[in-house]
Amino acid sequence: MKRITKATLARVNAEQPASLYQALFAKLLKRCQLVAPKHRFSFKGKLYLLDATVINLCLAAFP
Repeated sequence: MKRITKATLARVNAEQPASLYQALFAKLLKRCQLVAPKHRFSFKGKLYLLDATVINLCLAAFP
């Protein structure tokens, strides 16, 4: 089995169009709704997201 480096994986992921991830999310959401149709997709508490691009920016600004 050939190992894939993190750099290669990051490069390939960066080249993917956003529509790919939108389609993947829609597919996964549909699958979840089929499994649990009465469960609403919601969060009771605050939802925090972290965009990983800020990590590279911080590392570049503050080495």
